Amino acid sequence: MNPEAFLQLARILGRDEVYRRLGLDEGAAPAALTPSQLSALQRLAGERTADIVRALLEEATSCDDVIDRPSAMVYLEDRLSFLGELLTEEQKAEVRERYGEHVAQWS
Repeated sequence: MNPEAFLQLARILGRDEVYRRLGLDEGAAPAALTPSQLSALQRLAGERTADIVRALLEEATSCDDVIDRPSAMVYLEDRLSFLGELLTEEQKAEVRERYGEHVAQWS
């Protein structure tokens, strides 16, 4: 697990809630998650997919490399790869779909 990816996802989902649900001391980025902690994190991510999409859209719009829909989709794939196993494949597919709906009108 990438500790930086964990911290980013915790920021998006709400640090207090993430640390509470996972039973972690707040502020620490764990080197690894137990299977039950990973499952709890993924459940929370599933509950807050809209928050993940919103955060990734905000990041994309502030990134100088994102200039149109294709570059926005490349950016999304990079971020999903960065988050790795923290999201399930189903969650990644849902994020792609919702994000894609938002950027569909970009030229």
